[in-house]
Amino acid sequence: MLPALFGRLYPALDALGCAYEIVFVNDGSRDKSPALLREQFQRRPDVTRVVLFNGNYGQHMAIMAGFEYCRGARVVTLDADLQNPRRRSASCSRRWTRATTTWARSA
Repeated sequence: MLPALFGRLYPALDALGCAYEIVFVNDGSRDKSPALLREQFQRRPDVTRVVLFNGNYGQHMAIMAGFEYCRGARVVTLDADLQNPRRRSASCSRRWTRATTTWARSA
């Protein structure tokens, strides 16, 4: 999943033409995710941050950790399973630049 996510997410965000960062939170998975995240950080350290948990503390704690480590003023949360269309992130970003309040909903 992660290589596919990397292949879609970074080009989509690069195309926006604005500053961004991606904070990955690994919730203690014992697969190859930590190694893949380390490699991605080495490829794109300018925009990539990685938080590694030593156990699975649940989605809520993972999201809260991402909020704690992000430095930006706007946050979009995504799961690594590619359920969220990347174009929705771009749409939200364009709306944020035009308004002080943004409402988001799932379609």
